[in-house]
Amino acid sequence: MVVSLVRISPEKGWRYSLVLLARDIPHQVIFKDGHLEILVPEEFLAKAREELLAYEEENHAKPPKIESPPWEGVFWSFFLLTALLSFTFAPAWHSRLLSLGAGDSALIKQGQWWRVFTALFLHQDPAHLLGNMFFGALFMYFLRARLGLLEAWVYTLLSGGLGNFLNFYLRSEPHLAIGFSTAVFGELGLLAALSPTLDRKKGFLLSTGFLLAFLSFLGVSKGADLGAHLFGALVGFVLGLLVRQIKFKSFLPFFDKNS
Repeated sequence: MVVSLVRISPEKGWRYSLVLLARDIPHQVIFKDGHLEILVPEEFLAKAREELLAYEEENHAKPPKIESPPWEGVFWSFFLLTALLSFTFAPAWHSRLLSLGAGDSALIKQGQWWRVFTALFLHQDPAHLLGNMFFGALFMYFLRARLGLLEAWVYTLLSGGLGNFLNFYLRSEPHLAIGFSTAVFGELGLLAALSPTLDRKKGFLLSTGFLLAFLSFLGVSKGADLGAHLFGALVGFVLGLLVRQIKFKSFLPFFDKNS
């Protein structure tokens, strides 16, 4: 006597059938009303259920495949930001905006803390802006795959703002700076900390090595604010580690004796 084991979608039903075939469990597959029904001899019912349950548990235990994120949200957010910031170069506005929002260590220490964020959106010239927007969009594309676009933007701006704060506040001499590059290096730090390979010691070394290599490659060019780049990457990395622990429950290799 045969009994019904399960009635499911055709795609999943054929996978179940292959599992039963691999375990030498006799069964019949019937297509009815858009679904597949699998019938097994009554004496094999318990074993068939056990094998299908083990199959499901094994597949749920596998990490989900990370698909390429849609690029439209990243493109449009940076396109609109670039278009908006291009108006800051208007002769009537540029000098005024710099006086109101540029990063100035003396004014920040006097309490004008918002300058650590407003400085991110001010640039010396269009080439400065376009370079930062290009790399910012590139890193945001990959960061969006790990966090989603909104969270990626929030942590990017936090990295930039806090990186600027450290860069300005820890200097004893007066310092002026503008540009989105602190946030760009914050993105890079976030990506290094959120790398899927960071769970292993080798992956940890590769991620931090890549971060340091990129920092040395782009961070020491003529006129670059090395302190801003360094602190942006450092804050991004620390924020990324916190997000990794809290959101993904993923512990670092030096906490795991078996890694």
